[in-house]
Amino acid sequence: MGASEADLAWLDEQAQQAAAGIVIYEQNWPVFTLFLACSRQWLTTMTPDGKLLRLGLDWAQVEVRARYLPELRGLNQANTDQLWHDLNTLQHHALETFAEQHEQH
Repeated sequence: MGASEADLAWLDEQAQQAAAGIVIYEQNWPVFTLFLACSRQWLTTMTPDGKLLRLGLDWAQVEVRARYLPELRGLNQANTDQLWHDLNTLQHHALETFAEQHEQH
């Protein structure tokens, strides 16, 4: 079981579109691709006023997604540790941005 070729092609297209107009260093491409692949893997709850609140990534689902991304195959332990650190950093900044957007609305 894994991502179909069509799913991988779609993901690559989404990553390229998201990257249009911004610079992503080559060494950051794997974590950027994984972050995009996990766009639907956020744990959420509803606030008392009915707004969606993101709590963080569902790390079990992130690990499943990571197994099937071609960009991540063959990483050694040091690179894998760095990938999880970098993804955690992206999650932190995304949660800050989501919180700011939540306050504005």
